[in-house]
Amino acid sequence: MHEQIAAQFGVADDLPCADSSLLVPLKRSGEFRGLRRQLAGKAPHPVLDSWLDDGFHFFVFALRDEGSRAGTEAVALAVFAMHPDQREPVSAVTVVSTKTGRHARITDLRDPKSSYVAPLPGSAAGA
Repeated sequence: MHEQIAAQFGVADDLPCADSSLLVPLKRSGEFRGLRRQLAGKAPHPVLDSWLDDGFHFFVFALRDEGSRAGTEAVALAVFAMHPDQREPVSAVTVVSTKTGRHARITDLRDPKSSYVAPLPGSAAGA
């Protein structure tokens, strides 16, 4: 799944790692605290991936897979973007695949009403 997403969106493997000192304000944020029960693993919830791109520090955390997506490669992630000049995340979203595994529900944690469903790479848009 990671390879499909990377191929479609041009994710670079050579980006530098995010500044881990930004994890302190991130984990104190309301968005992160609101997700604690949904995060996979035990505290201090491990970072699944991180990178620095264009001055923004991105941190990815795995979410517990609550849905039954038998036979599909499930995606359940929380992605946060931090900037050194800000004390709160500049972006906080969850990405959770649907039961079919062909789409993902993208939810802005600051405005959950604005969530939407998007096709995952490799799936037909109408499928």
